[in-house]
Amino acid sequence: MDNELEMYKIFIDDASDYIAIIDAPSTKILYINTALKKVFGLNKDATTKDYNHLNVFETHKSVIDKSKIDQLFQTIKANNQEKLQLTFDFPKKSFFGEVSVTAKKSNGNLLLFCIIRDLSEIKKLNDELTQKNSQLEAVSKHAQVGLFEQSPEGEVYNDNDYAKTLFNSADDHGRGKENNWQNYIVPEDLEKIIKLREYSLTQKKGVSFDFQGLRPDKTTFWGNMETTPHYDEKGNFLGFVGSVINLTREKKREKELETALRRFETISREAKIGIWEFDVETQQIYWSKEVYELFDRKDQAPPAYEEFLALIHDKHSKALDKAVKLAISEQKTYAIEFQLKNFNKWLLSKGIPEVKDGKTIKIKGTALDITDFKKKEADLTLSIKRAEQLREELEKTTRAALIGEAATGIAHELNQPLASISSSADLLIRKIRAHFTEIPEGVEKNLRRLEEDTVSAGNLIHSIKNLYAKKKTDQALINLEAQMRELQLISSSSSSSSSSSSSSSSSSISYAISKELKKKDFYFSPTYLTLIFNNLVDNSKDASHGDFNNLEIHFKWSLKDMFICLDYTDNGPGISPEVKDKVFQHFFSTKKSGTGIGLSLIYTLLEFYHGSIKIIDSKKGAHFQILFPLETKQF
Repeated sequence: MDNELEMYKIFIDDASDYIAIIDAPSTKILYINTALKKVFGLNKDATTKDYNHLNVFETHKSVIDKSKIDQLFQTIKANNQEKLQLTFDFPKKSFFGEVSVTAKKSNGNLLLFCIIRDLSEIKKLNDELTQKNSQLEAVSKHAQVGLFEQSPEGEVYNDNDYAKTLFNSADDHGRGKENNWQNYIVPEDLEKIIKLREYSLTQKKGVSFDFQGLRPDKTTFWGNMETTPHYDEKGNFLGFVGSVINLTREKKREKELETALRRFETISREAKIGIWEFDVETQQIYWSKEVYELFDRKDQAPPAYEEFLALIHDKHSKALDKAVKLAISEQKTYAIEFQLKNFNKWLLSKGIPEVKDGKTIKIKGTALDITDFKKKEADLTLSIKRAEQLREELEKTTRAALIGEAATGIAHELNQPLASISSSADLLIRKIRAHFTEIPEGVEKNLRRLEEDTVSAGNLIHSIKNLYAKKKTDQALINLEAQMRELQLISSSSSSSSSSSSSSSSSSISYAISKELKKKDFYFSPTYLTLIFNNLVDNSKDASHGDFNNLEIHFKWSLKDMFICLDYTDNGPGISPEVKDKVFQHFFSTKKSGTGIGLSLIYTLLEFYHGSIKIIDSKKGAHFQILFPLETKQF
């Protein structure tokens, strides 16, 4: 017996089924294979002494139901072989299975060869099928669902009314015979269905597929069919059970959607609109084909977020990053314009956060090429700016023409009286000298001053007339020290003579000339220079409202690039921001009796000589900065 048993061991040890050789009278285990050792919880190297004390049917309750075991033994004694489906409960595994027991005599002993097969998956499929059929039957009463069964030979039966209506097969009494059902499927889908059913049988699982049905009148429809293989308790294939629904409406909508998507893609391509998606967790970006084209990255993978930011111009990348972070943290949508770094292209990007459980998981959006728009916008801005410049120039020209016309009229009206005053002053001096031996110094001095001022007034009128006629006027080498001292003297004597009751009412005028400037020659019109000084000083005095005692004026002269720079400051009330941009306009004045000509005249003559005047912000008082061209001798 031992030799025969050893021979049996060789054949059964590596089998995948659970196999045991049992001594019939005692039900003691003589040998179990490796697979059965595992479910008993034994090591694969376990020997007979490790399990010969076990009782497969009782000690470990490997088989539940004692009455069936007794029946099994009675059957074996009569037939030497029997099968029984039971629920097994081994220490390491419980399952529904089938035990096949064969009795064999060996040297007078009765041996039982027990082969146990695990039928759990088959039973599970059958249970699922039963449950699904119950559900389908209930649903089909209220929903438009066709139900049917199919035999292993291909015959369809038990098809419900909806299935007959869907296929328009109610009048076809042979519809279910053999493989006649294949006539109700369009040929191009039939082959696919047959392959799916073969897969279903191999894997012992259900399949679902869309197909085009073919009715007897040759009309077609779209449907979805689910079929599941059905087995009996012994695992024998009984056929398919299935369901079918009408998908024609859904397929039509799907086709319409595909058409709409193709149109959208066409529009997006022509309008240069791209679609993108940013995964917040992975920091990866998905781009549509159009976005790849916008960024000129057709043959490259989608960039990570930091790599994407590096593609944006530096002046815009921070603003875009901020917008994205706000979309993540505060779920805010955004629309932002930015320029690409390596080529002159502008994009408009809109982003919408996708939120799940209060957390932003993605940002989805579009990208639009607005390069042409930005170019036209820049051109429009330039045109508007140019138009504004032309308007200002026209306004200046118009006002200058008015002033020039007025200056010409004034010069014509004043030249004769001024000439008469000048000659009268000279005649008066000669007559006084003829009648008096000694002339008081102050009288002759004042008469000479009257004559000189009359000449200066005539020259000034003539210069203004020439300025607005775009004619060059007199020029000379300017001695700044002498000019400044004379200005101090004139201001002092003017203030003294105008003061009848105050003992001291003169303003304080100071000046400073840099060492570098003293070494340079300065050519300019003395008449215009005097006009500039007088206008600035008179404006400071007018702004002080007669408080000359506390008025301080300072002239600071220096070199600045190729210009002689004069910083004129006073300690008066200064210039309010509201009028700052208007003070150089013709006829603008903040004084009731003002003409609005003084500062505009200075602006015009400096512009004529390629110089400039501007207001410098100051905490206290007025501050004008005037630039005279360093080389002006050619004028």
